[in-house]
Amino acid sequence: MWTLAIDSAGISGGVALGDGESVFFSELAGRSYSAHLVSAADGLFRDAGVLLSKVSLLAVVSGPGSFTGLRVGISVAKAWAETTAPKLVAISRLALCAASVADHDEVRVALDAGRGELFFGHYRSRGMSMVREELVRKEELLAASEPDVPLFVYEEAIAQALASLVPSRREMPTAVDALGLALRLAAEGRFADALTLDANYLRRSDAELFSKPKL
Repeated sequence: MWTLAIDSAGISGGVALGDGESVFFSELAGRSYSAHLVSAADGLFRDAGVLLSKVSLLAVVSGPGSFTGLRVGISVAKAWAETTAPKLVAISRLALCAASVADHDEVRVALDAGRGELFFGHYRSRGMSMVREELVRKEELLAASEPDVPLFVYEEAIAQALASLVPSRREMPTAVDALGLALRLAAEGRFADALTLDANYLRRSDAELFSKPKL
């Protein structure tokens, strides 16, 4: 079964195509998703010698992360799902981080959200069972006491900011990692509806935050 995974949530992303034996991957630079995502996927199809119509499972990282990047990735995934009708899976970026920690069943993960805030997730069962996801200030996380649940971070600045919590620094998972989590979610029947799928922003956009209330 061919699975296609799209990750456009961060400052860099990628597209991965795999069938359980072979994996094809194309990295994408941030702020280039709208221009290069579709052509990168086309390149993977050519390399693999398959057509989009052969994809049985389509996965998209649905956030939290870049507003623009998420809109691009989700729009492409929804369009392809509606056109070729593969099963669609939406993957939380925080769950993907949790799933990438193979040596712990229960973890906390934190990503830089800017403005002194963090995208925070607490997961069990290697990313499959969410305890909570939320937008928190660094001070809130520093004040929280959960020493029995390891904390993982994926950016050096966040590792330094949370140094007193002794977090473990890991590399950011990619669309290749999303392939594996997508198959686990699909095995449990946790599919998304292409018509209603929306991004998991965890915060409002600048336009919403700074708009003046209507009189």
